[in-house]
Amino acid sequence: GYVHNGLLKAAGRVLDAECDILKKLVQDYPNYTLTFAGHSLGAGVAALLTMLVVQNLDRLGNIERKRIRCYAMASARCMSLNLAVRYADVINSVVLQASS
Repeated sequence: GYVHNGLLKAAGRVLDAECDILKKLVQDYPNYTLTFAGHSLGAGVAALLTMLVVQNLDRLGNIERKRIRCYAMASARCMSLNLAVRYADVINSVVLQASS
């Protein structure tokens, strides 16, 4: 699939910077869900961050996929349809449309 290169780089930097903290949190709270959220460009970064986490579960101590969630409000287009479908179980995109 295809992703927005700049948003992917930002998501990768967030994961690199916060990986140790996230790993400790998911280990200390095994009944909690790791949830990412964002709006607009931040939603795009959150969605791609979620995708990176799912692709690298070992970096967070082999967290289960079902414990990962993303809520992306009015996200920028950041991934191709096939990736959106592949990660639809963990990424929830909320878009409101106004009729005129």
